[in-house]
Amino acid sequence: MTTTPTLSREQRRRAQKLLSRKAKPQRKYSRQHMLHTQWDVLTASPDKPMAPERYRNQLTKMHLALDAIARSERPERSDWHALTDAVNLVDTLVRQGHAQDADGLLQDAVDSMGKAWQRFNETGQPMRLDGVGLAAMRAILADWHTCLQQLPERTIILAYIETERRIRAMLAKPPAGVVVIG
Repeated sequence: MTTTPTLSREQRRRAQKLLSRKAKPQRKYSRQHMLHTQWDVLTASPDKPMAPERYRNQLTKMHLALDAIARSERPERSDWHALTDAVNLVDTLVRQGHAQDADGLLQDAVDSMGKAWQRFNETGQPMRLDGVGLAAMRAILADWHTCLQQLPERTIILAYIETERRIRAMLAKPPAGVVVIG
């Protein structure tokens, strides 16, 4: 005769807890980690600009992406994303009041990128910016570089965080009339 092992009261409680726990459905964008955290905000300089070695790589990628969009036979999706990052970051700084867009370059760049995406989506042609879009994008990259050189590091990191929050919210629930490209 074999006996079945009995569980202690504590073991039964633990087993019931494990069974009663439902796996929480993961949010669609929860796996992506934030580029910067609140710790980065606290440790960033509140009055000195970010060191060039911290942003040089990103800025170089943005300029290479613009060159690829303008000249490459087949620009890649990563080129497109690098340019949208520049537009979104400068847009955040404008919204926060740290930069100005008196000439409407942000809207020109957004409109041009939207037209390029629409052409790509309808005809399969490579994503190319028109002349107005190229000029606007060059100016936006120059403005982003100026912001990185002049604004305090903490302001830049807060702009990164706010941009990521805004984009995640837009991806989770796009506002009416907004087409999410990408």
